[in-house]
Amino acid sequence: MIAASVEEVGSAVTVPQLRVLVMATDHSPLTLSNVAEGLAVHNWTPEPTPQLVWGGMTPTPAAVAGLVADKAARRARRVEEAADVAVIAARDGVAAAVAVARIVEDTGTGPTWTELRAAMGWPRRASREIIPKLLQAGWLTSTTEHRSLRPEPRHTPTPRAED
Repeated sequence: MIAASVEEVGSAVTVPQLRVLVMATDHSPLTLSNVAEGLAVHNWTPEPTPQLVWGGMTPTPAAVAGLVADKAARRARRVEEAADVAVIAARDGVAAAVAVARIVEDTGTGPTWTELRAAMGWPRRASREIIPKLLQAGWLTSTTEHRSLRPEPRHTPTPRAED
């Protein structure tokens, strides 16, 4: 199969292209990393220039520097958010278990993640990471069923006293 394909294009096939053709017939996943490894090259390409060109902009030094700075700022925000998530999850485990128990007591069903986020006052983006950390830490439990969020049995608070 490869020989017939190469024969059709003649000498226009380079050695790296031939290597990729061989990798493609190997039936293993053909990812950018696998191809780069097979060709013994680094799979990193500078991102700002193609991004600018695709956006119809000229990749001037100032434009590339701006994109690099934006990317660095986004990366720094993600690192900061990850730190915030860890702090919030460690700080709010007991409070989240209590909040979930109260919602279950009041409604007969567990809260959605959005309802728990609102009850706890967590940032919207961070709640998608906080709740899994609370599940992993054993403060909460859940199944695949909708509204199945519950406090972990060992963290279930005692029922509220009647007012």
